[in-house]
Amino acid sequence: MKKVFLFLILLFLSLARITAQTEKASDSHIEIEVIPFEDLMKMGIEVASAQEKNIFNTPSTVSVIDAETIRRFNFTSVAEALNTVSGFSVIRTYLKRDIPISRGILQDNYANKVLVMINNIPAWNGNTGEGNLDRINIHDVERIEVLKGPASVLYGTNAYSGAVNIVLKKSAESKGSSVMRFGDNGFLEGGANFAFSNQDLSFFISANSSTQSGKDYFFVDQANVSGHVDQYMKSNNFTFSLGYKDHGLLFNRYTVDESYLGVSPTFAAGAGNDHFLNGYLLNYSFKNQLASSLQFNTKLTFDWNQRVLSRTFDDDTRSDVAGQRTNASLNFIYTPMDKFSLQLGGEYGLKQSLKYNNISAQKDLVLEENNMKDKSVYDLAVFSQVEYTLSSLNFLVGVRYNYNQLFGGNVSTRGTMVYSLDDKNSFKFVYGTSYRSPSLFELYFRTSTNTVFGNTALKPEESSSFELSYLTSFSNFFVQALGYYAEYTNKIYRTTGTVTLENGTTKSNVSVYMNGNKFTAKGIELEVKYSLPKELNVFVNFSYVQGDNGDEVAGNGNYNFKFVPQQSLVAGLSKQFGDLAVSALTNFISEQGASKSTIGSQATFDFTVSYTHKVGLFALRHSVSAKNVFDKTVLYPEYVNRVLNAVPSGYGRQIFYSLDLEM
Repeated sequence: MKKVFLFLILLFLSLARITAQTEKASDSHIEIEVIPFEDLMKMGIEVASAQEKNIFNTPSTVSVIDAETIRRFNFTSVAEALNTVSGFSVIRTYLKRDIPISRGILQDNYANKVLVMINNIPAWNGNTGEGNLDRINIHDVERIEVLKGPASVLYGTNAYSGAVNIVLKKSAESKGSSVMRFGDNGFLEGGANFAFSNQDLSFFISANSSTQSGKDYFFVDQANVSGHVDQYMKSNNFTFSLGYKDHGLLFNRYTVDESYLGVSPTFAAGAGNDHFLNGYLLNYSFKNQLASSLQFNTKLTFDWNQRVLSRTFDDDTRSDVAGQRTNASLNFIYTPMDKFSLQLGGEYGLKQSLKYNNISAQKDLVLEENNMKDKSVYDLAVFSQVEYTLSSLNFLVGVRYNYNQLFGGNVSTRGTMVYSLDDKNSFKFVYGTSYRSPSLFELYFRTSTNTVFGNTALKPEESSSFELSYLTSFSNFFVQALGYYAEYTNKIYRTTGTVTLENGTTKSNVSVYMNGNKFTAKGIELEVKYSLPKELNVFVNFSYVQGDNGDEVAGNGNYNFKFVPQQSLVAGLSKQFGDLAVSALTNFISEQGASKSTIGSQATFDFTVSYTHKVGLFALRHSVSAKNVFDKTVLYPEYVNRVLNAVPSGYGRQIFYSLDLEM
């Protein structure tokens, strides 16, 4: 690793020296395209409402990771960027990596409580309900909008504790860029994108490929068998977005091949073997101004996802899981005056489990179907939002009625009052409720050996929260501070229990999905940012959350907030010295409980040095980054099976070189 590090440093210095010698002084300096701080504060945010609003006026609590921050700190993934957001984290379980967590509400192996969207288009697995952060490369991202708290009125199910909107790059002219990264632990990445727009036509196209190995892990599984696990992550994605007049088309295709720790955390159940994900998203949208005060838009979405994972040590027995989702929505926005707007809409959604087969790879034989073939559930919804502005006060009231084929009707509501002292100071009071209907997997899954059971008697998860926030901007500072109180009801979790079969016999000590009891949480979140474009960028994000143990069952010591750190702090600093820039970032989390022993506080540190110059029509940016520079093994409590105490992030120290090229 030292040799790789020295090579990267020498390469970096050599490139800087060569370009400095070969370019004329008048041409060597390049003006880095940076959005002025004032414009950042006015940037339209799409995730919080039907119409774009800036961060001071948007009727929800939203954090934004802009392109400049992504560039300055050389983030390599959407997950890495999200880990810097106050009140937000990305963790892993033994089964799945990159699980987004909003305000400490844990998601079991399948990340289905935070909605993931691409350009405001929900993208999730019709079988298990989860979104996937790895289907978009960070190099293709214009910004990431993070909504914390209930979001069901706008987006329906799965926006239970928050939503993440990944906004693709846009350009008012022809603009292309590419990225190449390589470093230790087999890290290699390449990708390119191109964007164009004029009055009637816009399009974006990108393709990316990445592979990396993690830190070698000596794994002692829950059967007390030990051995080394090779950690790796390989991903490929292709994205195409087209807009022509009132029409829009979005296509995303991705594959992810990652190591994992088994269907249960044992070598016998496939620990260290492949976990393969594959899918595509297709969306068509149409937007039309029917009259000066009436806008109409519709969206049609098809989303297909597959998972193939090893179930045995020899990798012969695998699970082949496929699901799809079809969605159609109509939306009318009536704005007869600047002070008043009315939104009315309807939506139809169908989620389908195509298969969950256990197969023999060598014999190409289906061993069992796990009660998941051709299962489906539909949802119908109507929703409305009314917004009214009275002087410096803005009011919004929204409601969604959702009818689920299995669970009947459910009502989600939201209400917001924004008081603007001026265009840079505002108070927000936000109340919202949300729901998540059980996934098909949670409802129907059942092994032929009667060891794991879904539960058709499950109820939808529900939540409600109150928030009070203050936002201000002054002298290149931006501050967002808030406090909240939230209640969570019927949260679905997997536990050990007793199940009665159709013939009246009972099975004890089996895994089954259940609804938990109501529990509550309260917290504070603080975001402070200081920005001098082309000179200095500093941010500090802090969060504190305290939850009770209301969802603990029979005093067994296992409940959501036992496994959640109360405090987290992320701080970043980036300084520009002409064409040279340096950045440093630290991520700290306080101690957190686990099934056997407490995990102490943990901190990681990242450093990046970059040099930007011009060659002809191209801007080149060379960077050397050291992520997790002290090689800290970050641990997450194993809260799903609760037999192991913790699982590692999978990544140790990583040193790599990046070359970004823009046209």
